[in-house]
Amino acid sequence: EAASHGFLPVDCLSENISWEHLRGRYGIKDILNWGMTFDVALQMGLQPKHIGGNDGLKVLQEIGAEKADIKNFLTTFHDIAEAKWEPQICKEAGFSFMDIVSMGGNSKTMHRIKENNWNIKTIVLAFDPDANEWLAAGFDDKCVNLWNSTNYRNFVAAKTSLVVPNTNVVDNDFSN
Repeated sequence: EAASHGFLPVDCLSENISWEHLRGRYGIKDILNWGMTFDVALQMGLQPKHIGGNDGLKVLQEIGAEKADIKNFLTTFHDIAEAKWEPQICKEAGFSFMDIVSMGGNSKTMHRIKENNWNIKTIVLAFDPDANEWLAAGFDDKCVNLWNSTNYRNFVAAKTSLVVPNTNVVDNDFSN
């Protein structure tokens, strides 16, 4: 109805209509059919908590968000948790495992969001981290008790146990 009167998504900005207010009145399909763009949605106050789970990636793509836009929008692991994205959706959105680590994803923060299906199996299926990536994310002997021990042994320890410590860091002077 708004479109038939010449009202476009960009007009929401001049009318100070927030994303939450618009979503409170209209379904996402109606908003998409109206021609909403990612840029306008951001200016209206779109936040990671509004993404609403794994299906939110498709919606972001439908409103024109590219992988770079999504990475600029979701900048912390907390944003990923608020978006309620599983590891595979993060991968599809263009994030690597090391991107997730640099955003604050580590063995403890990933463990905390079990409801978004962050477990060792889903991480392996999405990213297949190598030993150094697992270690960079804090998956070491101090976090074993947080995770399923069988999966930890099979997927994490099987790789990290093969890493040779940096000899420049280890003091090899055993004379004392």
